[in-house]
Amino acid sequence: AAKSAAFALIDVTRTAGSTGPASVSYATADGSALAGVDYTATAGTLDWDDGDTAPKSIAIPLLHNIAGGANRAFTVTLAAPVYATLGATIASTVTLVGGVPGSTPVAIGAVSRKAHGAAGPFDLPLPFSPTDPGTEPRQGPAARIVVTFDKAIIGATVDVIEGSAQAGAPSFSGNGVIVDLGAVADRQYVTVALTQVVAADGGTGGSAIVRIGFLAGDVNGSRSVTLADLLAVDGALAQPVTAANFRLDVTANGAVTQADRLSVNANLTQSLPAP
Repeated sequence: AAKSAAFALIDVTRTAGSTGPASVSYATADGSALAGVDYTATAGTLDWDDGDTAPKSIAIPLLHNIAGGANRAFTVTLAAPVYATLGATIASTVTLVGGVPGSTPVAIGAVSRKAHGAAGPFDLPLPFSPTDPGTEPRQGPAARIVVTFDKAIIGATVDVIEGSAQAGAPSFSGNGVIVDLGAVADRQYVTVALTQVVAADGGTGGSAIVRIGFLAGDVNGSRSVTLADLLAVDGALAQPVTAANFRLDVTANGAVTQADRLSVNANLTQSLPAP
């Protein structure tokens, strides 16, 4: 099947008579082609009425984000016949013909994402400039970095190339690459490098470097915790967390509270070095 086709169609024929009803089950199975990436997993039953010998078709939806390059294949297998026996061919291989891989994926944005209790997650935008990194004022030691590309991503390698932090294996959601960091020390810069980024359309060679400063309590992003940060939290005490004030929720519990004030106060005069 061509990768531009909407479905792969397989015809199943009833032979050696037509007396009585008959049925057979079918199901797809991965080979080099993967369900959910190259095609949609499909299973069901084909039924013939008494006297019916017309071929029945199995339609397997093909996905348009399958990777280019080499051919890929999956199988469709018949099983569990009722009032019938299976012939010599009980499985069929569907080959998806490779095409030209897509262009190299390009990073178009990055955020530091943190859940704030019932208020939900809020994203702190991160510039790609290593000389002007964003500053994360919310407490660690866990952090989540999400890098967005210009197309759907299915693979990447992640490394921490600056700072004290541990990166887990990346996960993928549409155009986003999600990197969870653990054991992130405060008052430092951390640089996360994504390499060998692979797009669902076959594009390879994507990369991104995100540098972020971690300084709990620096709610105004000045890279220094000052009286201005403390006054900002004081002015929002007891307020619910929204997209407009989430930086003030230093403890990320869903509300601006005395705990946030104490966290800022404990870090007063602390700062990050010049980037």
